Amino acid sequence: MQELGKIFNKERHYILMRMSRGVFLAAILVVALAMAFGATGLFTGTGSSPSHGICTADGRPVVRLYSTTMCPHCRWIKDTFDSVVREYASRGEIVAHHWELDTGDDTLSRRVETRVPSEEVWIYQQFNPRSTVPTFVFGCRYYRIGNGYEGRKDLKSEEREFREIIRAMVEGREPALSTFKQP
Repeated sequence: MQELGKIFNKERHYILMRMSRGVFLAAILVVALAMAFGATGLFTGTGSSPSHGICTADGRPVVRLYSTTMCPHCRWIKDTFDSVVREYASRGEIVAHHWELDTGDDTLSRRVETRVPSEEVWIYQQFNPRSTVPTFVFGCRYYRIGNGYEGRKDLKSEEREFREIIRAMVEGREPALSTFKQP
């Protein structure tokens, strides 16, 4: 297992540097690692106060999902996440990205990208050094690796949690979540 970890770290470095459409092996490795190590399923705060330490663009919190097209957990949450963040983004309350790491595309933009920008790769690595998916980063203040309610097939609870964290960031307060944990 330790040898597999060494091999994966080398592959992960290559994958994160390339992030091109043809990196089929990357998607398989990321999904395998997610399944091997499991996901926490809890949003975690970074420890900074609600009004400080929020990543913004044009004064709005930036909400991100990092996924792959091959990941069944990513496919399960995709429509719910995309729908919620599109709603808030269309009202100008947040900036939203959904980066598919194996294609390089931000599925929430009108363009079809072929490479994840290096600053987005850096943010992903900071919040998830194991590079598993799905990974959620809300304003660089709250993050979660994995889905919180997939085991119960409960997309409504996922949606409620996304909405509460977004509202809390916009309003400058802590989220009221039963699954939220401080660092």
